[in-house]
Amino acid sequence: MICLPPTARKARQADDMTEFSCTVRVYYEDTDAVGLLYHANYLKYMERARSEYLRSLGYTHPLLARHERLIFVVSGLTIEYKKPARLDDLLTITAGFATVNAASIICSQTVRRDADILCTGLIKIAALDSDSYMPKRIPAQMRGKFDHDG
Repeated sequence: MICLPPTARKARQADDMTEFSCTVRVYYEDTDAVGLLYHANYLKYMERARSEYLRSLGYTHPLLARHERLIFVVSGLTIEYKKPARLDDLLTITAGFATVNAASIICSQTVRRDADILCTGLIKIAALDSDSYMPKRIPAQMRGKFDHDG
């Protein structure tokens, strides 16, 4: 799985939320015995898009943990598989912050092949203290970037 160079990434306004996207290629190792993208790999692609979106806003997971004592963990998700992805497909993975609360985020994501939506997901992300693993408020400046994409 690859995320293509930054020129392949974009942010656009989708309804009331800013949406980020990156492109990934389906490799042989990503498929199951019949040549379809293995179901768990959709989640890996979505995770990659969320991490790249965070990076595009000026944050990385290691720096947040080290300097802000803040980590993000998936606390719940709903996923719907609509159509299969296949070996060598070029997919666009989107991520947008649908809801930003004091200590949690709901991220809306899609996996597309051209205009076809293959998979959608709502991922609930909890903000935790990196030492105690207790809920922690997301810094106001960061929440502002999430709400308005910087």
